[in-house]
Amino acid sequence: MIWFITAIELTEERAVEIALKNNPNFIADSLDVLYAQQIAKEFGTSLWPKLSLQFGYTYNSLQIDFQQLVPKKWGFQEIPPGSGQGIVFPIEVETVNIAFSRHNNYKLGLTLSRPLWTWMRLEKGYTLQKEGYQAKYSEFLSKRAQYEFNVRQAYTLALLSRDMVEIARENLEFSKRRMELLDEAYKKGRANRIDYLRAVSDYEMANANLINAENTYKSSIRMLALILNLPDTVEIILTDSLKGKDLEIKEGEIRRYDIEYLRKQVKILEELSREELKGYLPSLVGFVSYNFQRPYGFEDKWGGSWVAGLTLDWTLFDGFSPSVKSKKYKIQAEALKRRIEFLENQAKEDIERARRDYEYALEALKAYEKNLRTMEEAFNLAKEAYIKGRMSYIDFKQVELGYRSAQISYKKALADVKMAKLKVEYLYLTSLSTR
Repeated sequence: MIWFITAIELTEERAVEIALKNNPNFIADSLDVLYAQQIAKEFGTSLWPKLSLQFGYTYNSLQIDFQQLVPKKWGFQEIPPGSGQGIVFPIEVETVNIAFSRHNNYKLGLTLSRPLWTWMRLEKGYTLQKEGYQAKYSEFLSKRAQYEFNVRQAYTLALLSRDMVEIARENLEFSKRRMELLDEAYKKGRANRIDYLRAVSDYEMANANLINAENTYKSSIRMLALILNLPDTVEIILTDSLKGKDLEIKEGEIRRYDIEYLRKQVKILEELSREELKGYLPSLVGFVSYNFQRPYGFEDKWGGSWVAGLTLDWTLFDGFSPSVKSKKYKIQAEALKRRIEFLENQAKEDIERARRDYEYALEALKAYEKNLRTMEEAFNLAKEAYIKGRMSYIDFKQVELGYRSAQISYKKALADVKMAKLKVEYLYLTSLSTR
């Protein structure tokens, strides 16, 4: 677990990986996608027939019996005699008890039901839920691209601030060495006090610049740790470096997930608008039920019977609710279409602007790189001349300042190119606007 690690070496790709695993907002977005998927699956269960089992037992303290006289023996009286015709009548009866209710009643039932015809509303509803899940996934991919861009940008800024620390430390070491040499020369009378005091002042300024650079680096590391959701106790060690390599834009398909999400939303809303109008149409539900119970009829025994039926449900009037809902979805779809049109135009402009910024940054980098090589050569020559006493301190200091400035400008230009490159590549995938 990262939480128990005291130090971690980070490449840019490793930083992205950790951010996607640790960032609470991104985890929440992932769970939203899973939730949408489960909603689609839940709706799909409505397409299956419903099979239910019921078991019941009731005890009735009141038992009602009904007594009925039932003929036991019949007689025949011929009328008129010899005609062969007459009447039949009971000559002996018996009393029979019929139970209308019993103390113990048992029932076991099995029911199968399903909508038989809903004008495909159930099937279409399931399809819309799946499309909703796919739209949510497109939104997730858009947010993921934004998270990745933020991580890579923060990582690049941390690299730049680390390089600024290295330049400031190198300058401090050089200033310290020069101060020591001038101190020795001043004590031996080979240098004046003004040059010595200037060297001391340069050393103190270089020390202050190093402190500022280190504070900036610490701030950038804390910001990176915050994005990665790492605790303050973890020391982050950057293993990548700013180099003038891999600065070409990785060309690929322009697939704006944020716009793709809105297009899918429009499709869903248009289909919902059409489906709501089916609310004026009737639906047909069928069911089959089998009950096994005791008592069975009026007899105290187990017996079974089944029932089948159809139910036609037709709402004749409910205030034109289907029309109102249909119009509501249609208006939402039209509004999203206008927004998509705006975002598509904005995306083209953003990509074109980002490409221009990248090209400008690349041209500037080439100029700064050329200037750095020139100033590095000039600095080496000036340092040698100053040591041999052929150049004054002021002239040497001007060359040195130019060289340090060239180093800083080159590093900043390198970071600008990399961030401009990242911006173009991620604008292919999503909007990076914070508005």
